[in-house]
Amino acid sequence: MSSRPPSIQERVAFLLYQMACLALLLPQAVYLLFRSRRSPGYRRHWGERFLGSAQVPPVPSAGPASPPRLWVHAVSVGEMQAAIPLVRLWLSAGPDHQLMLTHTTVTGREIGAKALGPEIGRRVFQAYLPYDLPWAVERFLRRTRPTLGLLMETELWPQLCRTSAQHGLPLVLVNGRLSERSARRMQGFAWLARPMLQSLRMAVVQAPEHAHRLQALAPGLRVEVCGSMKFDLALQPALVARGQQWRARLGHRTAVLLASSREEEEPDFLAAWVKGRPADSLLILVPRHPERFDRVAGMVESAGLRLARRSDWASDDCPAVAARAEVVLGDSLGEMQAYVAASDCVVVGGSLVPLGGQNPIEACAQGRPVVLGPHMFNFPEIARLLLASGAAQTATTAAEAVRICRQWQEDSDAYATAAHAAAAFAAAHRGASARTLALLQAEGLLPRSSGCAQDAADALEV
Repeated sequence: MSSRPPSIQERVAFLLYQMACLALLLPQAVYLLFRSRRSPGYRRHWGERFLGSAQVPPVPSAGPASPPRLWVHAVSVGEMQAAIPLVRLWLSAGPDHQLMLTHTTVTGREIGAKALGPEIGRRVFQAYLPYDLPWAVERFLRRTRPTLGLLMETELWPQLCRTSAQHGLPLVLVNGRLSERSARRMQGFAWLARPMLQSLRMAVVQAPEHAHRLQALAPGLRVEVCGSMKFDLALQPALVARGQQWRARLGHRTAVLLASSREEEEPDFLAAWVKGRPADSLLILVPRHPERFDRVAGMVESAGLRLARRSDWASDDCPAVAARAEVVLGDSLGEMQAYVAASDCVVVGGSLVPLGGQNPIEACAQGRPVVLGPHMFNFPEIARLLLASGAAQTATTAAEAVRICRQWQEDSDAYATAAHAAAAFAAAHRGASARTLALLQAEGLLPRSSGCAQDAADALEV
């Protein structure tokens, strides 16, 4: 953590940043109203976003004797899912341990509430992270009074980092990653980015390449590599069983899952699917953003494909009408593991267009081989290792992705080899959550406890 006074250039850069944040207040409010048309949750909790008025009980006592309250900021669904193993380790390590969860998106908050439901309001508290405004950040920190703040993956904000340092609150970037493109962008705002990074107590990153980029931007920042916490995803037996049940009802067809698809790639993929899909096959299409479900449904029907929507099913069971569908639209939240279980292979959404791709680990955890587009810059190390392991193939176009899926259908031995490699790959890289928790304990940033914390300490030796 840097203790040097800011330079004149850094002060000017920060002042300009604050002015920009103020100028964006009205556009941000308009944006929330726009999002709320399809997702009403964006109309709620504006006090948390603009004023920092998180509704949390005060800690029972001040000082060293007060119960430790860990704050984890998980922006949206992917970050929240990655954080779940770590926060469960933390909660199970001590009966008085508390957790403050913050989010930016409605879906991220919903996933967090669903995963930790029994503890919400008792030891786990949720709020939206306030916008990076001085009064909002100040009020948020005074209300929540966390022991330590963990920022998941890439969520760094200048005002938040500065105010946390003023409060003596250590911040750690965990499961951190920094792509080449993001590093170049931050280098262009070095007078703003460098002091922000140097205010961190530590950065715990997924791979050495991220460590090198962060250290180049902020000399002196301590960076540790613990692997990706996304590998620690816990399979939910109920969801897996649900997907297997769907698969039994959908028949013995090859089922291809296009997971977390984006609007820029869906038209091309559907066109390629119509033209070159495997014989006797089913496409399971799960869009990345819930507000687009209806539009994607219209797109599928316009392509002349028989459609079944998950939201039309009265229960968790798959109706007979779905068995006659050519496309199943996964228009539900929190069921990705079920969709994976119902599939044979997975095409990673967001990677066929230059959006960086989505996390492929959820598919590998169930032994599903994956097709990666050429744009996996959000997960470069994972993509490289996946390809080297034989668990994945790269497609430069949607048509090529469909062709790879058809090849796996036609060559059962090649498919079995790739599926085995996918499961082995996911199993071999687990443990980052425990190693991260153990590192934080070893540094004195979190208290050492018995139980799961000991398991975390043991994991640090692996």
